[in-house]
Amino acid sequence: MLWDMLSLRINGSANLKDMKNIIFIFFILSVKFTVNAQVTFQKTFGASGYSDGYYVNQTTDGGYIISGDYQILGVGWKGYLIKTDAYGDTLWTKIGIGGGAVQQTTDGGYITSGGANLVKTDANGNLLWAKLFNGLGGSFVQQTTDGGYIAAGTTNSFGAGNYDIYLTKTDTSGNILWLKTFGGANSEVGNSVQQTSDGGYIIAGSTVSFSAGQRDVYLIKTDTIGGLVWSKTFGGANDDVAYSVQQTIDGGYIITGNTFPFIYLIKTDANGDSLWTKALGNPTSYEARCVQQTTDGGYIITGNGYIGIGPTGHHQVILIKTDANGDLLWIKAFGGSMHELGFSVKQTADGGYIITGSAVAFSISFPKVYLIKTDSMGNSGCNQVNDFFMVSNPPTQVTIPATIVAAPSTNVTTPVLTDSSGGLVTTVCISIGINEITKDNYFLIFPNPSFDKFLISFEETIIKGNVEILNILGEKVFEENILNESKKDINLNNIASGIYFVKVFDGEKYYCKKMIIEQD
Repeated sequence: MLWDMLSLRINGSANLKDMKNIIFIFFILSVKFTVNAQVTFQKTFGASGYSDGYYVNQTTDGGYIISGDYQILGVGWKGYLIKTDAYGDTLWTKIGIGGGAVQQTTDGGYITSGGANLVKTDANGNLLWAKLFNGLGGSFVQQTTDGGYIAAGTTNSFGAGNYDIYLTKTDTSGNILWLKTFGGANSEVGNSVQQTSDGGYIIAGSTVSFSAGQRDVYLIKTDTIGGLVWSKTFGGANDDVAYSVQQTIDGGYIITGNTFPFIYLIKTDANGDSLWTKALGNPTSYEARCVQQTTDGGYIITGNGYIGIGPTGHHQVILIKTDANGDLLWIKAFGGSMHELGFSVKQTADGGYIITGSAVAFSISFPKVYLIKTDSMGNSGCNQVNDFFMVSNPPTQVTIPATIVAAPSTNVTTPVLTDSSGGLVTTVCISIGINEITKDNYFLIFPNPSFDKFLISFEETIIKGNVEILNILGEKVFEENILNESKKDINLNNIASGIYFVKVFDGEKYYCKKMIIEQD
């Protein structure tokens, strides 16, 4: 039909209606390839004890991998590794693996850390190998371009002071290739590491040894074998600490953490020299745990903020979006009336954001792993408010500390890890965007294209659900409940020609299809 109409146009015999149809079909084709899904939800994971989510990444199948802790009452704390689908529903869980950072590896499996352990699993979370680095703790791990791994954290067994930052490189099997420590005569803590575009590494944390106040932000750049290239401190009279660092597209670095009682956001060039600093928050207590550069060149930050005054207040997860200059675009707060914390955030393939942390509000008494999926504007569908923030440019003192580098050796053993599955998932809320298509044959629309009357036939009888019809702007033009029905007649009087989306909710999940209305 399309080629017939094009032929008519070439031959000069197409009328206005034909031309409108040509434009309409090209519009349909363009929509088909440009519309992206916007799935949002809030979930909690855990059981009778405490559980927390510390790190989250999107996986190649569109789902998510979460690492955290799980308390077994009467036994103690264990690592907690959770794999979900794109809707936050669990595919599998592992208790006894995890506790720190987690990343999907190039073979489809996962690398995760927990205390002094480095653990590699297959795609189903089954243990492949584990390494215990004696004397090293609190490790943050990432796969490197050669297929091995880089880990950073804190040690009080080696180095120049009470606590030093360590950086260790392993091969693909977790065997140590080299180990370096960085610090001074007092105490340093390493919280984040990333391989840089030159093959070296950037580490962020805090220092007491070289601090102008209680603590200062500590930034360390190394070469490919852990040799010191430069180190910088940032801060002032307050307590300043960095929890997250990422190399930015201009070759510099974005760092976030705290300058009490505010969130601290620092942008540097490739040499670690400060381009700008921001203090974000209110005069209550706020902290940031993770920052990532977004596809628009700006930044997304998660952490928590204290809502209220004194002991009657509580924490909520916060999500902050800034532009490329660190100026605030919007801020969202998530949670209930208890204590909720945010630890990790990533931008997702659909332009939204995935956050993990912990929540008490949606459980009986203990915190549970909290997983929040938002759209591109930070909306998740429930339990959220727009927070108010002040943004200032704090005076930041930058110094070049006399970092002491050592190359100690450590005893590496193979720990005996046992894993099991467990935990319950609770859906706090879920919503699926108008273009999300799941289980393509779940319902049929006839005829399609149609005029203002058509039939929706469901694969199964829906006991209690609903049907919505939305235009391409996401505006609802029709809604009706479904009660013990296997089909439904729809009559949309006087609706304009165009593309619409039929969204069916069966009581558990949403299903959506595109339909076309054609009017004379």
